[in-house]
Amino acid sequence: MITEEMMMTTEMLLMSYYFDMSEWLKGIKTVNVDILQKTKDDLLDMLKTDFEEMSVKDNNEYLDDLSVSIATLEELSEDAYQKIKTEVFSWEPTSKK
Repeated sequence: MITEEMMMTTEMLLMSYYFDMSEWLKGIKTVNVDILQKTKDDLLDMLKTDFEEMSVKDNNEYLDDLSVSIATLEELSEDAYQKIKTEVFSWEPTSKK
């Protein structure tokens, strides 16, 4: 069962893949189009590869979030994933002045 906390963790993690976070923090929304166009299964493969590569280096909170996101995405249908992607894509950065 997917909890609200799992969904929030997944959305926040996906945000870091969908957008250039260094630009986001400057208030600029730069989309990683190649990642945004991936299917759920393609994205899952990428997340699993990242998890494997990072887990040999160290264990940290990001790995925990990545693990939660992988488990969440594995349970979601492609349609449910597309809804999450649409939601996250609608987010806008706030510029710091």
